[in-house]
Amino acid sequence: MTKYQLPLFEDKLILPTNKYHISFSEISDHMACSYRHKLKYIDKIVLEDGSIHTAFGGAVHDSIENFLINKCDLNPENTIKDFKNRLKDLSKPVEPDIVNEFCEQIPDILLQLPNFLNETFPEYKVIGAELLLFENVKGQLGINFKGYIDAILKIKKKRGKGFEYILLDWKSCGWGWKPEQKQSYEKQLQLMLYKYFFCELMNIPHTDVKCGFVLLKRTAPKKRKHLDRLEFVPVSVGPKSIEKALDTLNDTINKIRKGYATKNRMSCEPFCTYYGTNFCK
Repeated sequence: MTKYQLPLFEDKLILPTNKYHISFSEISDHMACSYRHKLKYIDKIVLEDGSIHTAFGGAVHDSIENFLINKCDLNPENTIKDFKNRLKDLSKPVEPDIVNEFCEQIPDILLQLPNFLNETFPEYKVIGAELLLFENVKGQLGINFKGYIDAILKIKKKRGKGFEYILLDWKSCGWGWKPEQKQSYEKQLQLMLYKYFFCELMNIPHTDVKCGFVLLKRTAPKKRKHLDRLEFVPVSVGPKSIEKALDTLNDTINKIRKGYATKNRMSCEPFCTYYGTNFCK
C-alpha cells in the first residue's frame, strides 16, 4: 500500500503570490489589470528584463542617493557608465543613437539637482534615502506593506516654529507630466501609503509630513530649446486620502487572496508585455 506524506500544516496567511508582503508596484499592476498581476506575480511569467527607461531611472536614482547620503559631488560620467552597464543586462539591444540621446540628458539633470533642492527646500537636511518600509497592514494578519522612500528631507516650517519632513519620490520622464497625470489617484496612491507607513514607523504626526514627486525630465518640448530638468509636484495627503489609500490596499490584498483576475482590455497597449502573446490573447 502506497503511503503519502501529508503536509504538517497549511499556511493560510501567505498570499497566492507566495509572499507575506505587497508593494506599491504590485498594487499598481493589480489596479491596471488584475489578470496581468496574476501572470506576473502568481504564475511567475516574466517576459521582460527591464528597458532603457528602467536602466536610466536606476542609474540616476543611485547617483542621487549617493549624493544625498554620502554628500559627494555628482558625477555624470560615472552615472553614464552605470547606465550603459545596465543596458548590457537587457535581452533586447538598444540602438546606439537612442542610447546616446539618453546619455546626453544625464548631465543636465544631475548638475541642476543641488540648486533645485536648495531653492525648493531651503536649508534642508537629509534624513534618509531609499528608506525601507516593511510595516504590518492593519486588518491583514501577517501581511506587510513593502516600499522604499527615495528621499526624506527635514526643513523648517514656513509658518510657526519647528520642523517638518518632506518625502520625495524621483520619477524620470520625457518633458513632464500633464495635469491629469499629476492629479492621478493611481500615481498619488504611492505617496499616500508611504506617508502613512512612514508616520507609523517614526511615530510622527501626519501634519508634520509633506510629500511629492520630483520629475527628472529627459527631453524638452519642441518649441523650447532649454528646460528646467527638475520639477517638484506636491501631493496633498490628508486624513481622507489616507483612509481611501488604506481601503485600496486592503481591497487589493483581499482580491488577490480570492483569486480575482479579470482582463482589462483598456490597459493592453502599448505597455503590457503580455498583450498578443499566448498568455493573453
